[in-house]
Amino acid sequence: MENKSKKLNIGCAGYKKPGYINLDWQSIVEPDINHDLNTFPYPFQDNSFELVEASHILEHLDRPFEVMKELHRILKPGGRLLIRVPHFSRGMTHPEHSHGLM
Repeated sequence: MENKSKKLNIGCAGYKKPGYINLDWQSIVEPDINHDLNTFPYPFQDNSFELVEASHILEHLDRPFEVMKELHRILKPGGRLLIRVPHFSRGMTHPEHSHGLM
């Protein structure tokens, strides 16, 4: 898939960002791209993005290390990856969290 934006917001969950490609698995949030982040590869070419933001999604996914490899693949050399996860003390307090991260 060809992308015009060089920024990706993965797991947007209704928090779509202007100027980004917004990706989520739930079609109800009307993402730009509907894709399950547990399914590899992601629908992007290598070295596609200058910036990837992942806010509170890694703890929901089955294989976070595979996700990190995939994010590395789609980031351009020198690109930035911004990840936010819950504080480790709250890592497993949500029923949909698959992993606690420290």
